[in-house]
Amino acid sequence: MSDLSDGMLIDKVRRDDLQIYGMLVQRYQQSVIGVCYRLMGNMEGAEDMAQEAFIRG
Repeated sequence: MSDLSDGMLIDKVRRDDLQIYGMLVQRYQQSVIGVCYRLMGNMEGAEDMAQEAFIRG
């Protein structure tokens, strides 16, 4: 499934495939945490912010 485009994965997530949502999280987790770290200035806050972003996403 890692060869599927983001759009294809999102279509599957919209059909309530939570396993696929996990794949999207894994695909972008480090990038999102990196952005959050630059905003927060500490890793714990960055990880919390990233988790919140994925939950609300």
